[in-house]
Amino acid sequence: MAVPENYGASSPNPDFLPVCIMNHRLVKSDYTVRLTIEMGNGHRIILPEREVQAVYPKIVYDYWKALGGRCSATGFDMWHPFHILGRRVKRGGNQLEYRVQWVGYSKRETSWESGEDLTIWSPELKEDYDKSVWMQE
Repeated sequence: MAVPENYGASSPNPDFLPVCIMNHRLVKSDYTVRLTIEMGNGHRIILPEREVQAVYPKIVYDYWKALGGRCSATGFDMWHPFHILGRRVKRGGNQLEYRVQWVGYSKRETSWESGEDLTIWSPELKEDYDKSVWMQE
């Protein structure tokens, strides 16, 4: 089907865009967070933090910053990989390390993690990243 000549992307309806995060709920069984989001139309929805960060990262980072940081607000001592930003060969060896961005944290708050650990924590994320790098080489 042909696209009409006058077709243009429209701005998203502000009624269905998030305005702010109202609060959070800890899911201690798996160390994740559910966020209560107020939408432009006044409705509130509850979504996993990972999903909100994937689409609207700024409101997640601003929310945690206002609470003094995610770690102090949640008390969690376990994190979940969100995105892999790079990889390198570990100094003095032939093992790969991956630069990991964590759920709830910005790209400026990353750490280098071993490939072995990443395979345990998030095998699909690591596999997808490795495939994308391999295809670029």
